[in-house]
Amino acid sequence: MAGLEGQGQGHLKFKLNTWIWEMFVSVLILFIPFHRTHMQDLKDVTNNVHYENYRSKKLAAVTCNGSERFCAVFNPKLERRHEQMKRNLEAQYKELEEKRRVFEDEKANWEAQQRILEQQKLDASK
Repeated sequence: MAGLEGQGQGHLKFKLNTWIWEMFVSVLILFIPFHRTHMQDLKDVTNNVHYENYRSKKLAAVTCNGSERFCAVFNPKLERRHEQMKRNLEAQYKELEEKRRVFEDEKANWEAQQRILEQQKLDASK
């Protein structure tokens, strides 16, 4: 090799190892801060999201034992809210049923009128 005539193989190996070590250190210098920020993000997400989900599930299980009925026994506000929602839904259902009945009556009247008109057209064309 040109320029390495008097230095031998040992010098070339030393240069190669030095270059590899410098590349490794450069990668570490770039990687360590990047790794730290990502680890901090992972810690934050784990603490803020996963732990809060876990905590709320555990609190709900302790407070309510997984069923709304059991919750209502210990929470009268929840029982009243449940009853109010039930009454509201029943009222909405009755209102919709009344509207459906009125619509069906109007539809039947319209169909009857259409039949009468068709019959009158047939009678007029004869």
